Amino acid sequence: MTAQLAYTVDEAAQASATSKATIHRAIAAGELTVRYVGPKKSKIVILAEELTAWLHALPETRGTK
Repeated sequence: MTAQLAYTVDEAAQASATSKATIHRAIAAGELTVRYVGPKKSKIVILAEELTAWLHALPETRGTK
């Protein structure tokens, strides 16, 4: 079985146990790099390595406010 190389925003949210809004915020903040595919370059994909790196960069402990 071949490993998945890239994810849509929906798939990335599901694979990372987060929400689509969280993925979109990470993209907007520059924390997740995306690629654009399709004839109009309008479909966002997130490389599996990028999603993994983002998850590894998340804090291990809860911050205090």
